[in-house]
Amino acid sequence: MTAHWNGRPPAPLDEVDGVHWLSDINGNGGAMLWKADAAGWCESRTVSGCASAAEACQFWKYVAPCLTPDQIAAQIAEAVKAEREACIATCNQVENRAPVSELIDAKFWIAQCRSAIRARGETA
Repeated sequence: MTAHWNGRPPAPLDEVDGVHWLSDINGNGGAMLWKADAAGWCESRTVSGCASAAEACQFWKYVAPCLTPDQIAAQIAEAVKAEREACIATCNQVENRAPVSELIDAKFWIAQCRSAIRARGETA
């Protein structure tokens, strides 16, 4: 949230219709629809009853855009992929640091670790 909000979503989001989180001065918030053609905030897809940007900045504060289901799925997939890569990197570090006397046993468990991570399949 910014101290001097102009009542519009940040550019370039102010040029397209979209759902965003707004909150009042008490911190109570909700999702509101920004209608770019009306330059206002609406509670539904119709333009009637929309609050202008000037009205909005008097009563609400901007929080963030609402993510679409596809955006959420993409973020989850990226996080899962990053976690798997981190696990494999840890396996590699263990293998590289294992004493020679333990390396044969360590290699078996490291291979098991890599296989289990990779067996989970694609994330996207």
